[in-house]
Amino acid sequence: MGRAKETLELTGRRFGKLTVIAPAEEADEWLCRCRCGRERVVETRRLRDGSVIDCGCDPCGLSSLTYVDSAYLGYSQQRH
Repeated sequence: MGRAKETLELTGRRFGKLTVIAPAEEADEWLCRCRCGRERVVETRRLRDGSVIDCGCDPCGLSSLTYVDSAYLGYSQQRH
């Protein structure tokens, strides 16, 4: 006799900019709210492996730049 699959509870957990707000209608999917306010359904494995960390509002990752990175970008753009 095998073990029953554990029920995974992710409600309230944060993954990058996403906060899980409820299980979705499909199994192994979660309704998440991004920091920007948009909601998106995401598969469990994509949340857990880090392949989805936002709703797509920051496709280039510009909000994750540090001050040094952004200062360098400003400097390099002035030179060209």
